Amino acid sequence: QCQGLPDLNPTIHVYDSDRNIIEESAVMPEVTPGIYNYQIIADSRFDTGKGYTYTIMEEKTSTQLSGSGMVGKYSWTSSVFPNPTLLNEPVIIQCQGLTNLSPKITVYNFNRDVVVSSIVMTEESPGVYKYNMKPDSRFDTGKGYTYTIMEEKTSTQLSGSGMVGKYAWTSTLFPNPALTNDTITIQCQGLPNLEPVVVVYDSEREVIEENMAMEEVSPGMYLYTIKADSKFETGKGYTYNILEDKTKTKLFGSGMIGQYPWKTLVFPNPSLGDDTLTIQCQGLPGLSPIVNIYNWDGESIEAEIPMEEVSSGLYVYEIVADLRFTYGKGYTYTINEPETKTLLNGSGMVESMSITTIAGLAASAPMAERTAQKALDAIKLVEAVLITGDDINIALTLKNLKKSVEELPDALAKDEPSVILNKTINDISERLKILAGDQGYDLGTLVKDAMKESPVLEDIRVKTKKVGEAVGIMTEIFEKKIGGLEDAFIIDRIE
Repeated sequence: QCQGLPDLNPTIHVYDSDRNIIEESAVMPEVTPGIYNYQIIADSRFDTGKGYTYTIMEEKTSTQLSGSGMVGKYSWTSSVFPNPTLLNEPVIIQCQGLTNLSPKITVYNFNRDVVVSSIVMTEESPGVYKYNMKPDSRFDTGKGYTYTIMEEKTSTQLSGSGMVGKYAWTSTLFPNPALTNDTITIQCQGLPNLEPVVVVYDSEREVIEENMAMEEVSPGMYLYTIKADSKFETGKGYTYNILEDKTKTKLFGSGMIGQYPWKTLVFPNPSLGDDTLTIQCQGLPGLSPIVNIYNWDGESIEAEIPMEEVSSGLYVYEIVADLRFTYGKGYTYTINEPETKTLLNGSGMVESMSITTIAGLAASAPMAERTAQKALDAIKLVEAVLITGDDINIALTLKNLKKSVEELPDALAKDEPSVILNKTINDISERLKILAGDQGYDLGTLVKDAMKESPVLEDIRVKTKKVGEAVGIMTEIFEKKIGGLEDAFIIDRIE
């Protein structure tokens, strides 16, 4: 603007910072008497951040005016959102400045590799420019990226940065623990439209399945199923890794193959000779358990016989209790199921006569013979319990034996000696001596002499007394063991 005399025609010259003409001899309009204005847009002909000059000439009055001004730098800004972002999720990079320009953007990943090169940004509203992108596999998860924005006309340069976060992938499996032949489902959840693979290892880190593709059953949800077959070990764990290459994701997990509670029984038990024995086991269906049967002496009666599955998970094998079995003694059997690595065992008894017949014969025997037989049964029970190594049960059975032996004198007072009575007491004496020897004690001097074939009543009473003493010693031995005493002890007795 200039002010002077009215009704004149001043002209203006505008120069940039280098004295290049921007406007030449432009007439300034008179807006009010003596006041003259001229308007110009500070466009790309001006240098941002630099000055410009002007001169005003009025010929009639030989007037010359001069002045100067400055074209400042516009406060351009830029931003990115969301920040941080995830792979394959939309990102907007935005800048704001002068209108009607063409800023260009270049994007670099963490390693300064160019991902986007000099792309013109879209002016979505006056002076607001945007660029939309989706970080893909060229970006590094968990690391940053940078960008630069260049606008040539205004000589503007902006820079900024963003982050590609790690997606919170999760994994699980079910059922856990699983049983043999169950279907195991391994599941992971993360970003959609990717290709995770799974590796499964047994308890020894041997590969069961390698790099198996997981199925995307819904956006971001992936599944893989596997059967818990013989490649897995029952009662032990297994592990898995899930790998997703584009997002550099690695997941770990583990599970367990439980042991199925298999059961077995045999019936009838006890049985008689020529009865049909049924050996039964119950467990997982669709398998092939094998049975082995042994007589009292451990000799094989049947070997590696497949059992028949009569209903889901129920297997049976039938065998006649013929002369291969030892009548009056027990037998044992084992069942092996190789796929689940199951091993069961059981036992039974084949009697030579029925229990009711045995009970009737025992009832008809004289009282002294029945009492002696009771004591003999008691010592047999001691022998059986000794195998378990359970000191408390051993002590209890010894007390029962002692009680049975102590009943013998009263029974002898009512009955005459007999060959059966004689044999039974001798048998008790001999078994006691063996039992004591197995425990490291010598009762030979106490029960060394067997009674003659036709003893008198006094012989039997003396022998019975010695047996009672021997039982008392054995009881004391085990009572000391239970109490934690292993020291030797001395027993004084007079012959």
